Amino acid sequence: MSKKLYGALLSVLAVVAFATMTSSAMALPHWYSNGVKISEGTAEKPNKVQVITWGTLTLENAALGKVICKVSDAGNVWNPAGGGNGLDEIVLFDLYECTSATCEGTVTVTAALLPWLTELVAGPPIRDRVKGISVTVKCTKPVVEATFTGELTPEIVNGTSAAKPSFAEFGAGSGELEGPVGIGKAKISGKDKFLGFNEQELITVKNP
Repeated sequence: MSKKLYGALLSVLAVVAFATMTSSAMALPHWYSNGVKISEGTAEKPNKVQVITWGTLTLENAALGKVICKVSDAGNVWNPAGGGNGLDEIVLFDLYECTSATCEGTVTVTAALLPWLTELVAGPPIRDRVKGISVTVKCTKPVVEATFTGELTPEIVNGTSAAKPSFAEFGAGSGELEGPVGIGKAKISGKDKFLGFNEQELITVKNP
């Protein structure tokens, strides 16, 4: 191959690589409702779509063991004006009917510092970065109280219908919450399903 032809080939490959990188950088994840991308609205008044979620989550800590709770929460999802990553907010996060093999008394888990703001993160897989989390675990016997804080990045798994909704899956890659000195970090695992609030719309995510 001649030097001239080799140089031309390198130039073409460089252009293709740059175009691929640019396309990838522009492929930001967004929220969809029943297969249609949620319209952006304006910066002053974003087009927020209400969602409800439910599931079972497990908080696991070396000192406290496993605490398993049912969860019911609510919030809003939207795509910001200008085409940025899809955003959402958790305005209610209720953990109930909690159980723990290491707590002989009653165990409760309560959320604080709501709303928690979140942002979709391009994948694969697409994740949802939940910021400002604060949950407090209390056991009445033995008396224990510990607050865990930080952020988590569960994977978003798209559903196919209201009967098989999308869900946020907490597990490997989701991160851990910081706990008090002597208590250590906590891992969160489980699935949190979600649907539209008004008509149980199928809510999904996609690039772009």
